[in-house]
Amino acid sequence: MRLFISSQELKRLTVTCIVALLGWHAHLMAQREAEVGKGLVYTYYAPSNMTPAQAKRNALAGARNQAIGYEFGTLVASSISVLNAEQGDQTKKVVHSSMANEVKGIWLKDLAKPVWKNISMEDDGTTVYSVEVYGLAREIVNGSIDYEARVLCGGTEKKFEGYTFRGGDADVDPLYLYFKSPVAGFLTVYLLDETAEKVNMLLPYQQSEMKSFPIERDKEYIFFSDNHPTDKNIDEIYLTAANPPEINDLYIVFSPNEFVKPNTDDQHNDGKYLRPRELSYDDFTDWLSKKRIADKDMKVTVFPITIN
Repeated sequence: MRLFISSQELKRLTVTCIVALLGWHAHLMAQREAEVGKGLVYTYYAPSNMTPAQAKRNALAGARNQAIGYEFGTLVASSISVLNAEQGDQTKKVVHSSMANEVKGIWLKDLAKPVWKNISMEDDGTTVYSVEVYGLAREIVNGSIDYEARVLCGGTEKKFEGYTFRGGDADVDPLYLYFKSPVAGFLTVYLLDETAEKVNMLLPYQQSEMKSFPIERDKEYIFFSDNHPTDKNIDEIYLTAANPPEINDLYIVFSPNEFVKPNTDDQHNDGKYLRPRELSYDDFTDWLSKKRIADKDMKVTVFPITIN
């Protein structure tokens, strides 16, 4: 089964979930939880081409990371990708903020509604968002599951690892996922974009009745390839962009403990392409938050993907 995911559909999605690594040997090393963020104000500068909804989500993600980092410390600095695309005599700038895997903890849930301190516009078109958040976070401890996950573009061998895909009408690169874990467990895969509302579930496959996909330890998997059967019903994944370049995010959710995927709407045909199952952004983040609170061994990784 071939699934096509267009940017018109993906533009409703978001990347601002905070992605974190949860400890594997949780029974040996306690993971401290703490209330964080009270009294801390985070300021985010949104470029003129960013929608207010997207800017607010990025500001909230940054505020939560700041609160976690203040309590538990940081891993790496924030990263921002900027792409330029020529459209006639104009240049389109695409800004993508990566707020994941930066701090030594994860945001579990809000304990109060975010308080917006300031929203103002500067002379160059930049909008300034200042916000305070207050929530419950969990510390990341050493010993997280060291699985191997690679996004493969146009081929199923490791040499095809890549994160930039052709999404035009004539040339479309298929997306594959390489995965290998040192421990047995369970896997789900989701695709999100910057502007919120919907999340596509790619694994388990569309016709599968699995709660989550079972993974054997030390076994290599190639997902979304008919030539590498991982299930009796395999979906091939193609990403298209109506207004390139587009930046989407692939989320890998893995745990040694079995977990149940979120409820989703059925796959559907829009008249041109078969679309994957989906759920709202709010439902997805609520589901992920509950799973991470309940499962200290769960690990989440995000891969930004560009569609030209």
